[in-house]
Amino acid sequence: MIRLLLLLATFLLLTSAVSFSQNSSSRYSSPPILPSNLERYNVDYTLKDYVFVNGDSTILEQIDLVSIEHLRSNSANVEIMDNN
Repeated sequence: MIRLLLLLATFLLLTSAVSFSQNSSSRYSSPPILPSNLERYNVDYTLKDYVFVNGDSTILEQIDLVSIEHLRSNSANVEIMDNN
């Protein structure tokens, strides 16, 4: 009986020591790293009738994908006109 109580007490002490020794910042998650517009190109969107001059894709970073994200559809292609 005493052995069982000692074993239980040791287990409880070790469990509490491990739980208190964890860093409190481990509870916080870091924000996910979002893919760049270039990484999303031809996956989430494409530019219609656009030719990259000399392979220059810097125009892709100028597109505000966050503002048009709500217009995306899971079941169909959506065409969005940008007057700029």
